[in-house]
Amino acid sequence: MAVFEKYGFGNKIAYGMGNVGDTIAYQTFTFFIFVFYYAVVGLNTWWIMVAFIIWSIWNAVNDPLLGLVSDKTKAKMGRRKFWILIAVVPLSVIMVLLWTPPAIFGIPTFNNPFYIGHLLNWIYFLVIIVLFDFFYTMFSLNTTAAFPEMYMDQLDRNQASLIRRVLTIVGLIIAVILPTLIIGDTKSPTSLTIYPVMGIVVGILVAVNLGILLKWGLKERKEFQHDPEVNPGFVESLKITLKNKSFLILVLGNLGNWYVYGIIPTVVLLYGQWVLGVPAGLDILSMVLLLATFLSAAALMPIWKKIGDKIGNRNAMIWTFIAWGGGLIPIMFVTGPLVFDFTLFLMAYIPMLIIMMIVGFGISGSIYLMDLVISDVIDEDEVNTGVRREGAFYGVNALIIRLATILVMVSIALVFGGTGWADYTPYILDPTFYILGLKILMSVLPAIACFLAAICFWIFPLHGKKLDDIKEKLAELHAKKQKDIKSA
Repeated sequence: MAVFEKYGFGNKIAYGMGNVGDTIAYQTFTFFIFVFYYAVVGLNTWWIMVAFIIWSIWNAVNDPLLGLVSDKTKAKMGRRKFWILIAVVPLSVIMVLLWTPPAIFGIPTFNNPFYIGHLLNWIYFLVIIVLFDFFYTMFSLNTTAAFPEMYMDQLDRNQASLIRRVLTIVGLIIAVILPTLIIGDTKSPTSLTIYPVMGIVVGILVAVNLGILLKWGLKERKEFQHDPEVNPGFVESLKITLKNKSFLILVLGNLGNWYVYGIIPTVVLLYGQWVLGVPAGLDILSMVLLLATFLSAAALMPIWKKIGDKIGNRNAMIWTFIAWGGGLIPIMFVTGPLVFDFTLFLMAYIPMLIIMMIVGFGISGSIYLMDLVISDVIDEDEVNTGVRREGAFYGVNALIIRLATILVMVSIALVFGGTGWADYTPYILDPTFYILGLKILMSVLPAIACFLAAICFWIFPLHGKKLDDIKEKLAELHAKKQKDIKSA
């Protein structure tokens, strides 16, 4: 039986700090990039959708390739740490450049899509989101790929996951509150020059947290140091990954998971202003809805650990998505005043706050359980192939996450285009259908995605006796690898 060194609580905190940086980077991007280029810069939603489709086509090659390259890398400092070190500085700089389109230097956009300023801002938008995703994926994929390898014991893995995911919530809270406080009115063109200031602060935070991860958090086990030498080639590894039935079912569920992660933060600012009646300049009240969700998720996460320990992580995932989807449905029935009235506003805002706290219960299960379930898939693959290929799986998984972004942007473009708001034209058009569209984007579509994800995990095969058998075979394989290391 293989006996692996267990890393202490301090290591788990330091490793989790990488997730704080990861979450600040990606969620700042998710929360603000659409609103910035749509409502502040003035890009048409269809143009934004096209940019994200091109971005995702690029990721169809970029994300799996980065994972496969990571698996095959042999570096003295470790194959994962090598690529994270390369990504840190570029990612931190790009967190600033995301918010410096030509419009900030006096080249605006007009509603005419053929205006040269519109085209220049759109080209900049496309290039910078591609660069962001390249370096973000280089960092995030390798950090996450280290998780199943570092924490081999199931109880140790569960504890590390809980710590890491609580710190994920910390990152989410920072990504919600800090940029909003810096920007002020997030949808006003006058805030255009404030966004780079927010980017500088976020870039520094990302660099600091990634530094903690590299210095004290990331460890790579010597038992797997020869795996890059015997890992299959790029094409063969990709074939093996895409033929893994357990993984294909999981990524379909994760597609629904990330669709919900993407769509709600993207439209919540507009939802707060137009559906709830949040006054202009008080967008922090819209972001408080997300804050309440994340605080609820952090507080309730230990419950999902107990549920997962009792009924298994796969079964807990099913109930996670049922609870999450059910919690989203009441959003459809909340409406605030079109003309600000404090009493009517509170009558809509307070129920919405309670609803979002309930939604946090489902989110907490998803955040805690997903990496544990993916780790089971990777363990199964090691039993079948003899090597650990976390990079290949997380590379394809990263691609799935980007496909979810396409679905989010297509959904937004169709809804906004169908309501006559493809261009942001406040106080000119009748907002009645726009309000209905925002409700659909916040409630109906993400609820459907949750229920479809629950079905995917219902047919997910790694649970019960089958999973126990895999763990037993894995222990035998690891004992052999440890013996080979000692005799070398």
